[in-house]
Amino acid sequence: MLPISALDVIPTPTVDGELEIGGDEACVVRTDWQPYTVQAGDTLYGIAVAVGRTLEDIREGNCFSTIQTVFAGETVLVPILP
Repeated sequence: MLPISALDVIPTPTVDGELEIGGDEACVVRTDWQPYTVQAGDTLYGIAVAVGRTLEDIREGNCFSTIQTVFAGETVLVPILP
């Protein structure tokens, strides 16, 4: 059985890149960033440090509603590849 936190629903951007997070706020996924495939042992914090950004920058650039755990094989957008 998966831990409860792994069952949280993570919003997915729409085709046009906009995502309704709540209220009247909309998030726009960064189209000027490059996709990075998460490797075993990676964390969002580690990825943020490797690309010279904050954890919040990575969260906002990917329209994550919360700081979340990433898993090997997932794709995260980053400003430069680590």
